[in-house]
Amino acid sequence: MNNTTATNHLLYPEAEAQKYIESLLATVRQAGALARTRFKSDLDLTDKAHGDIVTDVDLACEKIILDGIAAIDPTHNIHSEEVGRTGESSDWCWIVDPLDGTHNYVTGIPLYGIIVTLCFEDEPVAAILHDAHQDEIVYGTQAGPIHFDDVELPPLRPYRPLSSATIGWTQGYAVRDDPTARRVRDRVESRAKRLMATWSPVIETIKVLNGKFGGIVSYDGEFTDLSAARALVPALGGTVARFSREGEDRRFVVGAACYAETLLTEIADVLAD
Repeated sequence: MNNTTATNHLLYPEAEAQKYIESLLATVRQAGALARTRFKSDLDLTDKAHGDIVTDVDLACEKIILDGIAAIDPTHNIHSEEVGRTGESSDWCWIVDPLDGTHNYVTGIPLYGIIVTLCFEDEPVAAILHDAHQDEIVYGTQAGPIHFDDVELPPLRPYRPLSSATIGWTQGYAVRDDPTARRVRDRVESRAKRLMATWSPVIETIKVLNGKFGGIVSYDGEFTDLSAARALVPALGGTVARFSREGEDRRFVVGAACYAETLLTEIADVLAD
């Protein structure tokens, strides 16, 4: 098992990253307001791979955000959930999931939002997480501070046993029949106070950052799922670490360091069987 920290602090233009992120906040809120207004309305649906779907709201929110990024600096690269990759020349790249939790959104479950991560030289260094239904926003840079709306968040809380923590679970669409994933999930569920699969990484990551969740286990999720967590969780003293085998790089534990350490130990025990 490759139990290594996924995000290390690196040298990057911190002031620029802060400026870029703060310049996009109003745009992200605008996209979130659109999603909130259209919630439970008639939607145009298109099927994607592995049972995923995209709606006209995904596309409308994406356009708002991409236009906002272009207004900040049109030379920046973008990797967006629906449009894909654009640009290759800049050291800066934005990773955009314009409507995280689309299945929840379509079925009338109010767990959805927006993930925007800013990378410098391919490393996540800043992010915005927007719970669109609650109109709550978390943002900041890898160097900190991290803000929940207008309030600066404190460091993630010190040690408490895993049995007292709620842990989020996220997985890729292709994981459904993976017996190892099932064993990992069963072990985590047996050790934590509660395991919750919201199918919305933006919601789970916000809950980790504000101390409501102890952590997240992500098993072969999408590239956007934990991009923001990799930038923001370490800024609050938390851990983002891989538990990969045979070179896979999308199996992560995220959370307060005490919980992450225990989760990694439990998962290592499962994978050793």
